[in-house]
Amino acid sequence: MVVASSPGSLKDTMGGVWKKGILQGTLTVPVLVTAVMMMMIGSVTGTSSGETPPWEQYFAQTVPDTSPEEQTQAVEGLLQRLLPQRSKEFSVRVDPALGPEGKDTFTVASPGVNTSVDIAGTSGVAAAWGILHYLKYSCYAHVSWEADQLDLPVTLPHAQFKVTSNDRFRYYQNVCTVSYSMVWWQWQRWQREIDWMALNGINAPLAFTGQEAIWQRLYTKMGLTQAELDEHFVGPAFQAWGRMGNIRGWGGPLSPSWHNQTLTLQHQILARMRQFGMTPVLPAFAGHVPAGLTRLYPEANVTRLEAWGHFTDPYTRTYLLDANDPLFQTIGSTFIQEMISEFGTNHMYNCDTFNEMTPTSSDPEYLKSIGASIYEAMKKVDPDAIWVMQGWLFFNDAAFWHKQQAQALLTSVPIGRMLVLDLASEVEPQYGRLESYFGQPFIFCMLHNYGGVSGLFGNVQVLMKNMKTARQFPNVTLVGTGITPEGINQNYVMYDFMSELAWRTQPVNVSQWAVDYARRRYGSADPRLGHAWQLLMRSVYNCTAVLRYHGKHVVIMRRPRIKPRVFQSVYNAKTKIFNHGQYNVVIRPEIDLKPDEIWYTVADVVRAWDLLVAIAKSEKDENTLDEDMQEGKENIHRPISLTRGINMDPSAPHKQHNMGIESDLMNMAEKVQQSPSRSKASTYSDKSYIRWERQQNSIKRFSHYLTDVVNEKAADRTSPTQKLNIKKLVLWLLGCETSMGRKNNERENETVRNRRYEGVGKFILAESREEARESEETEEHTAEDENKRERQEEIEIKQNSELREDMNESELGTTTRRYNRVDVVAEPLVVNMNENQEEQKTIEWDSIEGNIHVTEQATFHHDLVDVTRQMLQLVGGQMVMTLIKNYKNQVFLALQESHYLLQDLLKDLDLLLGSSPNFLLGLWVDEASTWATDQKERDQYVFNALNQITLWGPTGEIHDYAIKQWAGLIQNYIKPRWELFGQTLLTGLQQGTPFNQSLFHWNLFENVEDPFTKNTNASYPSVPQGDSIEIACHLYEKYRPVFGLRLLQTFQRQYYRTLKRIAMKKNKRKMKNMNKDHKVVP
Repeated sequence: MVVASSPGSLKDTMGGVWKKGILQGTLTVPVLVTAVMMMMIGSVTGTSSGETPPWEQYFAQTVPDTSPEEQTQAVEGLLQRLLPQRSKEFSVRVDPALGPEGKDTFTVASPGVNTSVDIAGTSGVAAAWGILHYLKYSCYAHVSWEADQLDLPVTLPHAQFKVTSNDRFRYYQNVCTVSYSMVWWQWQRWQREIDWMALNGINAPLAFTGQEAIWQRLYTKMGLTQAELDEHFVGPAFQAWGRMGNIRGWGGPLSPSWHNQTLTLQHQILARMRQFGMTPVLPAFAGHVPAGLTRLYPEANVTRLEAWGHFTDPYTRTYLLDANDPLFQTIGSTFIQEMISEFGTNHMYNCDTFNEMTPTSSDPEYLKSIGASIYEAMKKVDPDAIWVMQGWLFFNDAAFWHKQQAQALLTSVPIGRMLVLDLASEVEPQYGRLESYFGQPFIFCMLHNYGGVSGLFGNVQVLMKNMKTARQFPNVTLVGTGITPEGINQNYVMYDFMSELAWRTQPVNVSQWAVDYARRRYGSADPRLGHAWQLLMRSVYNCTAVLRYHGKHVVIMRRPRIKPRVFQSVYNAKTKIFNHGQYNVVIRPEIDLKPDEIWYTVADVVRAWDLLVAIAKSEKDENTLDEDMQEGKENIHRPISLTRGINMDPSAPHKQHNMGIESDLMNMAEKVQQSPSRSKASTYSDKSYIRWERQQNSIKRFSHYLTDVVNEKAADRTSPTQKLNIKKLVLWLLGCETSMGRKNNERENETVRNRRYEGVGKFILAESREEARESEETEEHTAEDENKRERQEEIEIKQNSELREDMNESELGTTTRRYNRVDVVAEPLVVNMNENQEEQKTIEWDSIEGNIHVTEQATFHHDLVDVTRQMLQLVGGQMVMTLIKNYKNQVFLALQESHYLLQDLLKDLDLLLGSSPNFLLGLWVDEASTWATDQKERDQYVFNALNQITLWGPTGEIHDYAIKQWAGLIQNYIKPRWELFGQTLLTGLQQGTPFNQSLFHWNLFENVEDPFTKNTNASYPSVPQGDSIEIACHLYEKYRPVFGLRLLQTFQRQYYRTLKRIAMKKNKRKMKNMNKDHKVVP
């Protein structure tokens, strides 16, 4: 292979080959291909074999010049804040020579006696990283956004290890994070976050605070008036999109006090980051300017961009100064000079000119000149400048950024002078399509969350797969990992997991990792906690589909609407990609809503909920603790994957069980096509009633087919009104999924089926009157007939001892099934048992020390509330679908009942969320208020805070994009929306008038949504109300019976439909992009 010592020499070599071929007439196709390949190799490596990549010398200039002593003091201060009573038991040292240059290394040495734990690192970040590593893996402690678990052993345990990072950088923040999560933070909260960054090894964080103050200073010197600047600057909650040139003026203006406070705060932020040895990334000029600039410079090449996100004038169609205009260099270099004068620099600058905005020309030469001019404005003031660019444009607007256009922009800067953030690498990495960014170094990032929305979600398997693929990519220019969510304070487990990929060199055994994570998070080795997290990690945190916007339809959070309408992407209206995180429960209501997106087996999450509630209850009832613990031990030692299904952890040893993607429970309920020769007696009617005693006998008789044995004592405590639902669930557990036969189906079609509810929230499928009589007749069967049926049941299970599969392996690596008929049969469960199970790595459950009272941990309170919230969210979505169905069927009483039940659920949801400090609207509002110096400012900031999480614009231009499931927001915004919707439907049904969607939306905006955002004097609780454990347990008793056979089947069908739709959509998009990439672009 021929390589060049530098891009320049390679270019000269290729120029000689080209010239010689032209003169001698020997420039054949093979020669041309060879030349192109050499150019590509040179552009990717930029160096000869074995030499250090050129960017390493550039990156070395970005390291802060903070002395090792000062960095050591910073880490010692962190220890005092984190462990005020135990900080003296740690000894910290920073030694840059401890590990290889360009990477961070830490060592931990603890003798396990009453002496200090010695922590050493190549930087302050590395030393802090070592502290958390020791706390996690030696002390089973936990630090997170929600709460900490720091119950350390009396004697700090023995440890001896040395860890080196895989790459140079661990990047943190999306340009939107500062608006969706951090906008109202004062120094106390920022200090906590910077400590968290250091503990997790973050060494390249974004630092955007206070830049508007610099722009105010610069534009004022240029001659712009304050009125022109007020028209330009957006409000605090929307600054991310003002900086990117998406909107202007909305939520503004910015007061002098805001500028002064943010300047002071930025000085504190940067000082602390640099004390730890971090390299903060500062902003640069992207070309977006105030409209008033055209008054001062009428000859300047300023164009107005297209409208963004459904906004209209005067809040959109921002002004972009062409980078090739001489004025661009003047403004860009002056801004960098002002930034350096105010804050100093570490030579890394973020700039996103075309973020969600399409360039005016696709000509590669034009794009190349734009990139060169942007960088020149930085380099003119700072010769060591490195341009940090979010690669979101290549993903979001792939239809424009073909290889030719992307290469033009990326290679407009010398190799190593640009650092690309592959922003959503965990689902759709772009480095492969763009040939490792044509030689520019990049960071593999996990975006994960959009808008800071609520809802359990993760894609741990896809994340691991894509991370492994990136590291094995030929000539890869990967230089780091990054965490880049739009909003934080959600799904912390995914960010904990991602942080570890910065030092792990082998694939993670996720099943064991989940058990260890539970122990760290709660400070207890209770096996039920580990089993619960195994279930969560293989289901809701294991989305194997490329689901860009997870959870679009959380029904009850949705704005009501009569006609179905696909939400267009707020980023690019041309893509028409579904939005994210907007479960039906929290977005504007619609009549023809589609069900919530389901990317997981709901039964696994239900089982995890069962385990968490069982722990909460058992610790209140010590008499049941021992037996519950024993059940948990059995579950945790029993492999939870079947012989079939996709292994989640390919790195697990042969004798160690893996965690399959498919649910144990759903495999037992798998529908298969029934053999034509099988008699009708081999099926069951889900309308027939089987006595509870018979259920218990069946469980005992066939318990060896189950992975999770139903606790008989818990079942005995169940109220009589719940037994019908429990009967269905038990049958489902046995694999005896029940559906009506043809005869019953025909009878069902002849009657109007309604839903009947037993008590508030315990809605079950109701039979028609005729079916109800049939159930009563079934109850009167003699014991002899019943025993006969039991014997027939035994015969069925024996006849179906062989698994019958109807599976397709999709390209997503996910098992899918077809539901061909309503008849089903029982299947035995085949478990992948290990021959030498005692040799497996297991937790020493018998060595649990001291405190096992998990319910005292704030982390457990948070997670129990979060999982219960997820379950109520699912129930609420089904309630909405029922409400709409009853309206369409014109059944007034059923519609009225559905309406009342939905209102009751929303009230319960608000009560639940109000018991946790992490789900309170009041905190968000109070934090906004703290920035105000007078009532006018307070009203503005509170309006910003309320508008961003609801309407997101003057009239709901991007409504519900950043919706949160928070107490106060549910009660005062979400619930009134659904109340108005239900009342409108009831009135229309009574009066015989059709539903007018446009009129309803206007009424909704005028009477609910707009008044909520403008009621800035309303008060919302900012401290938790009530006992979250008691409330969650009460709601569990109320709503758990809902998750019976029929509902779980419904969710599973939605799950398979989601996988199919996403796979088809992915293939279509891939083919479209391939065709365009091969098409010659003029």
